[in-house]
Amino acid sequence: WELTNMRMSPTGDRIAYFYLCNLSIYNTEITITHTLPRFVVENLLLTPTNVGVNDVAWSHDGTKLAVQFSYKQIVVWDTWTWGKLHTFEFIGVGHEVSFSTTDKHVVCVAREETVYKITAFAL
Repeated sequence: WELTNMRMSPTGDRIAYFYLCNLSIYNTEITITHTLPRFVVENLLLTPTNVGVNDVAWSHDGTKLAVQFSYKQIVVWDTWTWGKLHTFEFIGVGHEVSFSTTDKHVVCVAREETVYKITAFAL
């Protein structure tokens, strides 16, 4: 088991962590045990089987989660219902995904051969 990355929601009530082909969303509890918070799983299946997750990003208000998959797609989820809001295709190998400061765009950084491209998708 290898933890690739973790992102805390802006409100601090959820954590998204991903490694290899798994993405898990956890509710956090107030109680801290030894320096590590205890978690309660929401049991969400956001990723298809055997698909890598490159990066995740929470919107600034915590109502959306963008997931950048290894198969050159970004999916934006509604964090209240966990329904898909948007799916975007990008070119190259994805490295990072983030929301604009206004949460009106999802921004993707991807490498195509030796060039890094930044693409903004309107929500």
